[in-house]
Amino acid sequence: MGNLTVNQVKAIVKDQKAGRHADGDGFYLMIPRVGRPGVVA
Repeated sequence: MGNLTVNQVKAIVKDQKAGRHADGDGFYLMIPRVGRPGVVA
């Protein structure tokens, strides 16, 4: 199970912290500088 919590994901998306945010289990939350957030498994 990954380490990113729902609250952490909400905070990252709200703050628009650009970059790849790993959960420690091969899952990345991608926040681009421009555009919409996405996920990479």
